[in-house]
Amino acid sequence: MAERLSYTDRLQQEETDGSELDYLLSVDVFNEGIDIPKVNQIIMLRPTESAIVFTQQLGRGLRKDREKDFVVVIDFIANYKRSYLIPIALSGDTSYDKDTLRRKSLEGTRIIPGCSTISFDPISRDSIYRKIDEADFSGRAFLKEQYRSLKAKLGRIPTIADFRDDDTIDIQRFVDEFGSYHSFLKYAEPSFHSMLSPKEERMLTYVSRSFSDGKRKEELEFIMEALKKGCHAAESSLEYIKGKENPLLRESVLDNLSGSFAQPSDQKKRYKDCSITDRTTGRITESFRAMIEDEDFRREMKDIISDGLCRFEERYSRRYKDTLFTLFEKYTYEDICRLLLWKQNLNALAIGGYKYDERTRTMPVFINYEKEPDAIKYEDRFLSPSEVIAFSKKPRSVDSPDADHIYKRTERDRDNRIFLFVRKNKEDRRKEFYFLGEIHAAGDPEPVMVGDQKAFRIHYVLDTPVRNDIYDYLTSSI
Repeated sequence: MAERLSYTDRLQQEETDGSELDYLLSVDVFNEGIDIPKVNQIIMLRPTESAIVFTQQLGRGLRKDREKDFVVVIDFIANYKRSYLIPIALSGDTSYDKDTLRRKSLEGTRIIPGCSTISFDPISRDSIYRKIDEADFSGRAFLKEQYRSLKAKLGRIPTIADFRDDDTIDIQRFVDEFGSYHSFLKYAEPSFHSMLSPKEERMLTYVSRSFSDGKRKEELEFIMEALKKGCHAAESSLEYIKGKENPLLRESVLDNLSGSFAQPSDQKKRYKDCSITDRTTGRITESFRAMIEDEDFRREMKDIISDGLCRFEERYSRRYKDTLFTLFEKYTYEDICRLLLWKQNLNALAIGGYKYDERTRTMPVFINYEKEPDAIKYEDRFLSPSEVIAFSKKPRSVDSPDADHIYKRTERDRDNRIFLFVRKNKEDRRKEFYFLGEIHAAGDPEPVMVGDQKAFRIHYVLDTPVRNDIYDYLTSSI
């Protein structure tokens, strides 16, 4: 250790007496626990398999010194089999969402604070994009590798909270692939023996898939209250529902907790017997009350709910206007139907490019900015961060009910709310759209022909301009 310290002193010394060092070569040392403030250049020459190790190595040059104005980092990432770790390490985003990683890579300097500069040469940038495209972040082998790494660090089976504290991968990746963290443990952990019934396991999956991402807090709060009250939960559940001032929100919470919001095929198969409340009375079902009396079930359910509530506070609590959305966050079709307080979850085919809901007087507009090569090319496009051109469904004329809803031409349509959701392409597994806020149709519908069918062009104006990084990403050619 003394010899190493002498080397660090010689690296920092100002005298040029022949003992000074210009560089230190390090292999698996100096990653952490060492402080050499005067270091002003780092050269990375080897593959790094961990975003944490990459950040630690980078940190060797980030110590402040009054005689140091900058640090130069030269990273020969051609060595990297996992160059997708770079945007993860620099941004701190551990969602392993491909769309987000592509955007972070494009942002470059924007993803770090202060006056630091990141520059990817074209070859390196293309390498990162290619590795992001090739990686299978929802693959079972990848998830098991992430799990084993954390387990080795902790010396025990990690909990959901452990993944949050470690911040190396989002627990939702396990939910996407397995339905719940419980199901993953049954698959991957030999020492894990489930004490739950198949019915209880289905309930964990229903809650994990439906609510654990934290995009709406109401169901999470309801279930947490039930877990705290135990056998007295049935008496307090109706009071919670009645406490919601918005009648449409009260109905929506009941629809989701009773399972009636799910698509009919899910109600009959995947989420059979997963009613938390009775749709008619609003009270907790006898079945769920029995489940929460089981200590193992209650513990696992509480882990799911606690993580979901933390996620809500961190990402989704800054709600846009009077909606349940957060501006510039991403949402699936199912999320959007639920947060618009619709009675039922509709799939993409039922929605199309937009869908008007008579009961809530809401219309989400969906745009896939990059079209498939063989698709009929609608010219959906941004004119600026505040304006976008979109097209109606076909066949539709300028006198159709669709145009009435969009241009609010009837008394019934005066209070319609239209919201914009955009994604770059259809490739990513989660099929999420950026929420870009409320929009209004300007001028009049312009008739066009799409093939031999009528449609009309719409000029929308956004209430809030699209954030620069998202706008640049959506309109870029990457």
